[in-house]
Amino acid sequence: MTKPKKLSIRIKFAAQVNNVVKEETVYLYYWNRIIASSVIALIALTALTVAGRAYFNQQQIQNNTVTPPPADMTIASVNIEQSTATQRAKKELAASLQIRKGGTPQIASPRASNSDVPKKYISITASKDTAPAPTQQVSSAAPLFVESEVKIFSDQITRFVISKSVINNEPVGTISDIRFDANNIATLYAYSDAIGLKDEMFYYIWSLDGETIAKVRIGVWANRWRSYSRKFIQPSMHGEWQVALQNSEGKTLAISRFNY
Repeated sequence: MTKPKKLSIRIKFAAQVNNVVKEETVYLYYWNRIIASSVIALIALTALTVAGRAYFNQQQIQNNTVTPPPADMTIASVNIEQSTATQRAKKELAASLQIRKGGTPQIASPRASNSDVPKKYISITASKDTAPAPTQQVSSAAPLFVESEVKIFSDQITRFVISKSVINNEPVGTISDIRFDANNIATLYAYSDAIGLKDEMFYYIWSLDGETIAKVRIGVWANRWRSYSRKFIQPSMHGEWQVALQNSEGKTLAISRFNY
């Protein structure tokens, strides 16, 4: 009888290597697009900055604005006065016709000699009890502000004047037309018309008796640039006034002097 043989079986397990290649993330940069976008953003920011500075400069001029009375206010008062005088003349003419029919004339008040009623009706009144009220006269007062000197030192400044107002970028009236309003404020406009000074900076410098009291900065944003500076003057601010137009280098381009 044979002996049983011993059978040994060895099994070797080897780990399977995964040969799959991992994908790597690749970032592509479109530098042309990035640079173009950055340039556009920079241009937009610069434009907004320039526009904001121009708006801020204009707002500085318009601070503490005192609205002037309408230009037709004086004309309206004169028309009312003239119509009142015409109506009174008609009434007195009617009274004179009644007197010719048997009425009793009455001597008018001496105050009527200053009215606008024709002289042939002054000696007759329309009523025995009341005399016509005198009409207020519109007198031309002497100018408050008298311009003494205007000098323009640059050929690029075509106009430099002081006016009563500025409408549609053009001066209206002269310095002789300026009066105090109901708030005892006189508003003066220093107006300039410049050519070929784009990107320059203007300074309107107001001084009284040699002392600077206001300095207003205005940017020039076109080849032809019309600008102005407004100054409010109170009745107590008497003396020798001066307004000078200077550039960013401190050079005087124009000057105007006047007395109050």
